Amino acid sequence: MTMLAELTDELKGTSSTPGVAGPKTAAPATPADDLMGAWFISAIQSHEIAELDAIALYRDLAARATDPVIAGLLRVLLQDEERHHGILQAIGMDSRLAGGRDRYASPRRQDAETGQSVDLLRNFARQERDGATELKRMANQAPQLVGEVFSLLLELMAMDSMKHEKILSFIVRELEPEWTD
Repeated sequence: MTMLAELTDELKGTSSTPGVAGPKTAAPATPADDLMGAWFISAIQSHEIAELDAIALYRDLAARATDPVIAGLLRVLLQDEERHHGILQAIGMDSRLAGGRDRYASPRRQDAETGQSVDLLRNFARQERDGATELKRMANQAPQLVGEVFSLLLELMAMDSMKHEKILSFIVRELEPEWTD
């Protein structure tokens, strides 16, 4: 469990895991919420610094690697760390800018174009999930067929596809109209 999750559990008296975007509620109402917000910003900044260290390390190791496969894998790690750093910067900036204002509010647009987009996104999410299943199956067979490095790469692609499916599913939930009775 992360330190943020432990802090959240302690402050709320629950065992939930916090979401990246945070709650869709009004600004913090209690000193405990203010403390958690300050801690969150501090934790994000610490992770930003750690990502910079990892970026420098992977860049250096990739440049010095003599084996092309090892160098390529280190470059994959470098690209992921650079992307992670960008995400952390965006989260940190959004958290610092939000300050005492309302948190992220979902768009909840209900026009025909959004409805068509939701259907398309839902289909792509399903394709990503199915693709991940197929990639995992191939990864399990790859060591016997073409070697472990290809199995690793296929498994990583499957993980990316699962990540894509989660992102698309989130977008669909955000864009779907709220049904009221």
